[in-house]
Amino acid sequence: MGLLLEVCRIPPAVIVADGIDFSLLFVFGTIVLVPLMLFQVAVEGGILSRLWGVPFKQLARIIFVANCWSLVAGIPTKILNAWLYKSILPNNLMGFFKYYPFAAVAGTFVYFVVTILVEGFYLSRRVKEAEVPNSKVWSGVVIANLATYAVLAPLNYFGTRPDHSVRQFTANTSWAARPPTQIIYIDSESGHLKSIFSDGSGQQTLVPSQVTNYIVTSNLETILFQDRAGVPHTVQISTGRVGSTNAELQVTNLLHPPETAWQVSDDSGQRRAWAEPGLGNSLYIYRTNDNRRSSVRVAVNPGLLHIANFDYLFANPVFISNGRECLFECGDFTYLLDIESRMVGMLARGTNFVILSEGRIH
Repeated sequence: MGLLLEVCRIPPAVIVADGIDFSLLFVFGTIVLVPLMLFQVAVEGGILSRLWGVPFKQLARIIFVANCWSLVAGIPTKILNAWLYKSILPNNLMGFFKYYPFAAVAGTFVYFVVTILVEGFYLSRRVKEAEVPNSKVWSGVVIANLATYAVLAPLNYFGTRPDHSVRQFTANTSWAARPPTQIIYIDSESGHLKSIFSDGSGQQTLVPSQVTNYIVTSNLETILFQDRAGVPHTVQISTGRVGSTNAELQVTNLLHPPETAWQVSDDSGQRRAWAEPGLGNSLYIYRTNDNRRSSVRVAVNPGLLHIANFDYLFANPVFISNGRECLFECGDFTYLLDIESRMVGMLARGTNFVILSEGRIH
């Protein structure tokens, strides 16, 4: 029964209340919960009635109560599963979608074990008057729950898995369009300022010390950056030569973008890239003349309500390669999306990128 909580799960992450109607949420939860509870009671009651030789009418009420206790036990189990998912699922998109089925199976197994224990202990005490052997009670509970989980677990998985239209996630971007685009970014681990091409080649460190923010001059020749102490410096892109300066940064690239960064969009011809803000945070690529019917969507939003998991925050989409590809940030990584093939590759473990080779700054 704890599996019912998984159906309506909300990811264990920071949630921005930008549109939650709790009364509507309660109604929606009731609509889902009631038929599932009736299904559980009917199936488990029917099976246990045959196995124990007890009329269904006598079992229906206590099985309902047993499932209610199982539902309550599912609340702390959700906390355990949240830790389990965090342990199993990597913080990058490729790893997340590769291991998500395994995490879902592991979480379902935990719910199953808790359900067996809770319902088994409760029912073993309630059916003593019927003189059902204890071993028969526990075997019956296992068989009955196997039957319900065999139906509900697949429905839960397909109904709550992340909603996206990406066909393939790759560990690199060697497939990127030619000629590749050069970008500058801040490494998420070291804080160093680095550059790389969109096909993953030519990675180099421009500033081998922690950079807190930076801007690029309009001629794309010089980078003005601040170090960890807030002291401004310059670096020549062509030579890598670092010097000091008295200039002040007027534009700040934050390591952790604020909420307004979620709303960054970009346009290329009839295509638009949009980082959806708030609870529906995701990346949309769509044609402006057909109301998103040919859209590509990238999202990490497991659960029946498909609320975004903000451990994987999508932001800053930018078209490159004449609109055929789109760079974007998610969490601590920068990714490249091939729009036509719907393929996403990991470009770099870094954020706050600036495009150099296409003559524009983002």
